[in-house]
Amino acid sequence: MNGLGDFNLRGHASGALAKTKLEELLAMGTVVQLELDVENRDRYGRALAYVRHANVFVNREMARSGMAAVSIYPPNVKQVEVIRAAVDSARASRRNVSSSVRRLGNV
Repeated sequence: MNGLGDFNLRGHASGALAKTKLEELLAMGTVVQLELDVENRDRYGRALAYVRHANVFVNREMARSGMAAVSIYPPNVKQVEVIRAAVDSARASRRNVSSSVRRLGNV
C-alpha cells in the first residue's frame, strides 16, 4: 500500500499482527477501490496504491492501529500527511508495532 512500510519479517510477530489487522479490514475476496498517485509501481515493480473499502481509508487505518510505519515513495506524496498523522496518533496512544519511519528519497 502506498505510504506504508510493510512488516516483511518472516516469522516475526509484527508481521503476523499486521496481517491479522489487514484481514480484519479486508476479508479475502473483498472488492476495493485503488487510488493511484503519480507513479503506479515502486522500484521493485510492486503496485503503489491507496486502498479504500466501504468509506474506510485502509492505509490510514493500518497506520492508526500501529500496524505499519510510514514509507515515502516520491513523487507519490498525495496522502503522506494523512498517514503521518495516523502514525503519530498510534505512537501517542502506544499502539505502534514499529516506531520506525522510513524515508525513501527526499520529502
